[in-house]
Amino acid sequence: MAPAEPKEAAAAPTETNTILVLDRTADNKGYLAAFLVEDESDKNDPYRLSLHEIASVPPALEGLVVKECPAHLHPSRPVHAVISVKSGAGLAEAAWASVVRPLLELLQGLGDVQGREAPEGYRMLVTESEDSIKEFARTHLGAASSDAQPTVILLSGDGGISDLLNGRDSDSPAPAPVVAPLPFGTGNALFHSLHKPLYASGASPLVLGLRTLWRGTPSGLPVFNARFPPGAKLVRAGVGPEGWGEEGLEDGILGAVVFSHGFHASLVWESDTPQYRAHGAARFGMVAAELLRESHAYEVVVSVRGPGSDVFRPLHRVSGEPSDGGEVSSVGYILVSLVSSLEKTFTISPRSEPLDGKLRLVHFGAVGGERTMDIMKAAYAGGKHVEMEDVGYEEIEELEVTIVGGDPRWRKVCIDGIIVDIPEGGKVRLVKADSPVSVLVQ
Repeated sequence: MAPAEPKEAAAAPTETNTILVLDRTADNKGYLAAFLVEDESDKNDPYRLSLHEIASVPPALEGLVVKECPAHLHPSRPVHAVISVKSGAGLAEAAWASVVRPLLELLQGLGDVQGREAPEGYRMLVTESEDSIKEFARTHLGAASSDAQPTVILLSGDGGISDLLNGRDSDSPAPAPVVAPLPFGTGNALFHSLHKPLYASGASPLVLGLRTLWRGTPSGLPVFNARFPPGAKLVRAGVGPEGWGEEGLEDGILGAVVFSHGFHASLVWESDTPQYRAHGAARFGMVAAELLRESHAYEVVVSVRGPGSDVFRPLHRVSGEPSDGGEVSSVGYILVSLVSSLEKTFTISPRSEPLDGKLRLVHFGAVGGERTMDIMKAAYAGGKHVEMEDVGYEEIEELEVTIVGGDPRWRKVCIDGIIVDIPEGGKVRLVKADSPVSVLVQ
């Protein structure tokens, strides 16, 4: 597909919009700069890949010069592109057609800027249902049909990462895939946390993601396993509070971002409807207002095992006061994170570094709607909530939460956007797990 003509505001490559500079001097053709023009408010044409011939490379762009296709994108490797059409604002398909596909074909050398239909250098999946990515992982990433490590270009949100983790057979002898996430979900927590150190450059998240696609190196993605009691049920939007049945929970659910119970889990669950999803990230604020008004107190028993310890201890300050252990506490928020940010500007765990593999727990008691809002605002202010007196923040190795409350509405836990209904009195255990995939990082 031919890149569209650039808009006047971005008629030339700059330090912030350039994705790469293709070195063609061996063929006496100079250099070809590929840069991104983006306007997400333009639903018909949100992204454009523009190509600009330059005779020499400006100093600011020297680090973006590429001479050959990176090994993880080479046509000899299994390269897959997964496009989640309903993630976020629904822009993934447009970005694939206008930007990612022609960029990939340039790198692979599979044709000129006009592109080709169904080139042999990659396979493409456009999602058709909520289970498309899981099925893809099961069929294409689980079979040991090749010794080559597959690469997955993932135009999705955190839910796509979760589906890859949980769709692939954990016992598969096939090489672990390398995932290149691009930010087309609502929160994009993993993506923003991985790229947070690069945001000072002024480049947009998508430009940074496309740079990582070609210049990144694979690194193991830390994950946790949430293990559930008998009777736990997966639930989906639009289905009653009792869920839609048990499905594959005997091995737990793998996550790479967050586990939560309380305000966060309720927020994710109750905002996950087609009507709310149409509003993008704004849906969270819409639902949060109602949850804050109700200020529900979640009844739980919580224990943690810290680094260097072999024993569990009761979670202190979960309700504002130390606990003697084994007692039911009323809480507002329990969240364990492997990442620093749940959204680009929402810093839930300021001490987290990309891929450090440390589980960090954020928690506070049933402090009421107004105080909860104060805490959330502080998280948006660079993670200052962890300095507040009534907020607990610590590194842990394991977590156990027993859900005491009887109303199904308040028994939900969240694992990277997946919602599970826990039976009354059921215990959830969170542990670190071996990494089944790698992720590209700069």
